[in-house]
Amino acid sequence: MSATRSPDSLLQNLLRWLPGEKTPWHVRAEDPALLPLLRSEFERCLGGVDAPQELMRSIRRARRVDDFWHLRGWLYTEVARAHDQQEAEQRLARLNLHFTDPVDTFFLVGPVRRQ
Repeated sequence: MSATRSPDSLLQNLLRWLPGEKTPWHVRAEDPALLPLLRSEFERCLGGVDAPQELMRSIRRARRVDDFWHLRGWLYTEVARAHDQQEAEQRLARLNLHFTDPVDTFFLVGPVRRQ
């Protein structure tokens, strides 16, 4: 199996250039261990779900925390289709812990989420 990966699409590259709001995970985004952890958590949350190959490829190719943030909706949809909405919400709640700033947790305030 080749270790090379296909380049990102033009749209993916353009989206990275757009200015964005401050993300709630700005403190943890620099942690090099976070991406493999997120990758394994996403794959774990898809356990028992016959997920599309495109979603699995996107999880493997994600290079930034933002990439994983945007994959959450797709993961939710696939789990809800395979199981139900309650199961999808429970699995997504475990993932959301990785996107919450510890300060927000301390003050019981949710982080600013992208709409």
